[in-house]
Amino acid sequence: MWFSLRKITLLAVLLGGLPAISIAQLSHLGINFGPFPIDQYKSANTNGSGPLIQGCSTSITVQQCVQFIVSTGPNSYRSQGVVNVRFMFTLGGGYYSTPLETNGTVSSTWLSLLGQFFSDLHTYGITNVTPTAMPGAPWTVPYDHNTGVPLPGPFVKQVQVSECSKQATLVFFPWLPYGLDVNNSYYADQNCGNASYYYANANA
Repeated sequence: MWFSLRKITLLAVLLGGLPAISIAQLSHLGINFGPFPIDQYKSANTNGSGPLIQGCSTSITVQQCVQFIVSTGPNSYRSQGVVNVRFMFTLGGGYYSTPLETNGTVSSTWLSLLGQFFSDLHTYGITNVTPTAMPGAPWTVPYDHNTGVPLPGPFVKQVQVSECSKQATLVFFPWLPYGLDVNNSYYADQNCGNASYYYANANA
């Protein structure tokens, strides 16, 4: 089901009702987890062929891996003075993170796992966290790992649009107010220059 941007209250939910960790005061040493597999937090640290988080065995959970590399490992980040953590998360299940249901509501399962992640970081002494959503990356939804192309699914709408006397093939995600150009490596549509947003939005 395609849903309205008005239904997406993800940021408000993220910042409310979770452990008291400051968002973004990066004045001390920090690390960047990169894309983080929130869906797999309590599951094995494996994508089927290797670890989801490098430096940890595939025989332990992602949660146990975070504890090891942040807190208890011999060269843990905390022992090196790290107090800031940044991580990225996908919105449509692209990299083991699916915060949104198809009706636009926030998944309670995902939110519970995120809350556990935040709580664990707080326990380990991490005081600042910077979550970074990846709304416009083609891999924010399930994608072909060989080509990087988004796969068909409930969050993907591919349409032909007419803009500036041109025909374009665009992919739309429900949380993104502009299209991604299939013929330009899925970058934001630029076929009409500064007017691309207007035309893409009108034809969506």
